[in-house]
Amino acid sequence: MSFLSVFSIGTLLGVVVSPAEPPEGLEKPTLIRWANASEMSIDDRQDAEFRLQIAPAVSLLSPVSGTVTHQTCLAGLTLASGASNFSVDGEPLLNVASEVPFWRTLNPGDEGIDAKALKGSLAALGYEVSADSEWDTSAARSYASALTNIGRTTLPRSGTFDPATSIWLPPGLGPLESCASTLGASISFGAPLGILPPQLISAGFESFNAEAIDGSRVISIGSKEFAFNISEPIVESEALAAIASLAEYAELEEGQERLSLSTRLVEGVRATTVPPAALHDVDGNSACITLKDGTSLSVTILTSILGSTVLNEGESIAGKEIALLEQDQTTCG
Repeated sequence: MSFLSVFSIGTLLGVVVSPAEPPEGLEKPTLIRWANASEMSIDDRQDAEFRLQIAPAVSLLSPVSGTVTHQTCLAGLTLASGASNFSVDGEPLLNVASEVPFWRTLNPGDEGIDAKALKGSLAALGYEVSADSEWDTSAARSYASALTNIGRTTLPRSGTFDPATSIWLPPGLGPLESCASTLGASISFGAPLGILPPQLISAGFESFNAEAIDGSRVISIGSKEFAFNISEPIVESEALAAIASLAEYAELEEGQERLSLSTRLVEGVRATTVPPAALHDVDGNSACITLKDGTSLSVTILTSILGSTVLNEGESIAGKEIALLEQDQTTCG
């Protein structure tokens, strides 16, 4: 074998056994051992499921018998409290939106939930009336003024409320589904004047769609917010009207009774965020973290936000370095 051949083989072997430099970008990654804890205030926006109670279609009933001499009634029209859409025998009937249907004549001094609700209706129209459950002369004057404003000339006896002068509008009133009367028709007491579609009468909390932080909450609907209690259904007419205005509500099919609504905490919660790797010895919502100085702390997990774990820390650890690797973590005592 010639010297040149031996040299060539040796050179070749040297090329084979020499270690190669790794390509750029494939170097062995450097493990991150520590991360800083951050402090923040969160309102914990969470979607929640609500169970809806929807009443069947409702008829607006005539409080008197006679001839329909005027009506402004169109499918899709929303009747306004304090206005008039129907007249019988030449006298306008007052629209009154009230939490409680009226069924009796109220005289000065009469008390009851109907009197309280009717006074609330007058207050909503801008009249100055007390909020108690006694029908008084101030409420009677306001009611007479409302009748005069719609052009009614035949007024009830002084100081009284006469249900024959008014059409009850249920709370959470939506647009008319159809009209049941025609101009010039003879109508009897209790006959329908218009038909309202099925009405939302309550919305009860069922569950959050994700783990939520305890605390007082509101539901957010557009620019409006309404307080709610997870143990009590929402029955306030303004809140129900807002829910019923949602496109998601309009898209519910017959028989569907659940709707997801956005909620948030009334007051933000002071919290600390850490990477999930900082947690060890996790047991439910309890866990342990280890500081760079070797101190281990028991913490409570609130929720997760954008890849970070949110902790409810009484003593803030914001800005402190937290161990991410098991080799640096020690069990809480």
